[in-house]
Amino acid sequence: MSITLRDCLKLPIMKRGQVIAGEKGLTKIIDNVNVIEFENGDEEFQTTNELSLSALYCAKDDVNMQCATIASLNNSGGIGLVLFYADVILGGVHPKLIETANTLNFPLIVMPKSDMMISYSSVISEIMELIFSDKRNKIFLVNEIIERVSQMPEEYQTIDNVLKIISDRIKASLFLSNDRNVMIASAKWPQGLDLEYENVLKKDNNEYTYYTEEFLVKNFVSLTLRVADGNNNVSKELLIQSTKAIELFVVLWNYNLNSSVRESVISAILSSNFSLAEYIKKECNIDQSVFKTMMLIKLPIDKNDREHRNLIIYKLNSIFNKHLKQSIIDYYGSNIVVLFPCERSIAKSNMLKEEFVEYLDSLEINCSYSVFSEQETFKNLYNSYMLYQESIEFAKLIYPLKTKFIIEELSFSKNCYKKLNSVYDVGDKLIKLLQPLYDETDEPLSETLTVYLLDADSEAKKTAELLYIHRNTVQYRLNKIRELLGFDITKFPASIDVYMAVALARLKNHK
Repeated sequence: MSITLRDCLKLPIMKRGQVIAGEKGLTKIIDNVNVIEFENGDEEFQTTNELSLSALYCAKDDVNMQCATIASLNNSGGIGLVLFYADVILGGVHPKLIETANTLNFPLIVMPKSDMMISYSSVISEIMELIFSDKRNKIFLVNEIIERVSQMPEEYQTIDNVLKIISDRIKASLFLSNDRNVMIASAKWPQGLDLEYENVLKKDNNEYTYYTEEFLVKNFVSLTLRVADGNNNVSKELLIQSTKAIELFVVLWNYNLNSSVRESVISAILSSNFSLAEYIKKECNIDQSVFKTMMLIKLPIDKNDREHRNLIIYKLNSIFNKHLKQSIIDYYGSNIVVLFPCERSIAKSNMLKEEFVEYLDSLEINCSYSVFSEQETFKNLYNSYMLYQESIEFAKLIYPLKTKFIIEELSFSKNCYKKLNSVYDVGDKLIKLLQPLYDETDEPLSETLTVYLLDADSEAKKTAELLYIHRNTVQYRLNKIRELLGFDITKFPASIDVYMAVALARLKNHK
């Protein structure tokens, strides 16, 4: 098994520490330990699966900067922070720092707060010895690789990142190609190494030992894994297990690596492998100027099995080909992805929409979707997918009655989440605009305002229907809200802040 942060806490030196926040994150896998002192909490650091040690000296007088440090580490893949000399340097751990760590499920481990005799090096040496010992005693890679991929956000569960994990584990460069020697993905060790695929094909660099392993993945797709080993670390067993990990990933994550079929362009685009997408486009005669619209349909977890996906894809193919004559449909992660032409005829477009919505309703499952138009490049499609992945869950919480989300709603929802998790309390400050409504206990004014703005498109009649009250009651409450807030909630620019305030409040209630 891989070493987790919880395993490290059993070490003699780490038993002296205390987990004061983020305990839910102790199951994260650890690969490395590093010492970091930030001068700028907003600076980006690559800390994937890395445990950081710090006294936060550079932020000792600024608790907001301390919180920003934790947020930065978490966002870049870090798994926790071991805090040294907290009483001496910081004068104690601020409650806001603990709250931030708990919110992010980011473990915060405090070593004896005033013991200056505990050194960074003693912690590093014990943890790294545990990691090295585990790797020496373990040859079986497949479960480790799959476990690490499963801990990634869905948008990063790609074949490129699978190769990066394997490459990091066996300390060698990997190149995956199809049966025509077209490269599908690669990972270099160390990162940034000046080693090109063409050189590996020719085996023209004597500094490396080269290995080649051919294998099949689902649907009998033939692939070749080429390894350039500069350290003589790779055994035949490691090579075979690397291919087994790729095979299992393809099955578990429904990943299409069959570059001879047009559907595989979807996985190439959405994993940002644009060179492979260009190859598939030419190989399969895909006219990129035609497929400028993308639909993403997220299925609920309990309906995201192969049987449901294949049935839905079959029906969608029938619907889209009936109205548009051509489309490309495949599943990617938890989404069904449709690439299709933009229908200029309003009548035909409405017919397609009606049949599609009717079909989704007939499924009686809670799925959400978005449509992105005028996607001129593969990069545009990828960026739209990333926005959808990063924001759809927040959008569903802010707009619980919606199934279709437009790009503006996705961007707004993502912005709300950022404000709510800002270390400078931007979200809470906006929510305070509603305090006069919360103070009014006789009537549910905040609920009425939230439904009016977020669920009823600012329509009094629809608000009344959703709240099961008379329209006149809605108008009465809205007038009272205007009076308490001191401005007209329907007039710009004041309405912008109050709209965001109710969205933030609803999102915060779900946190």
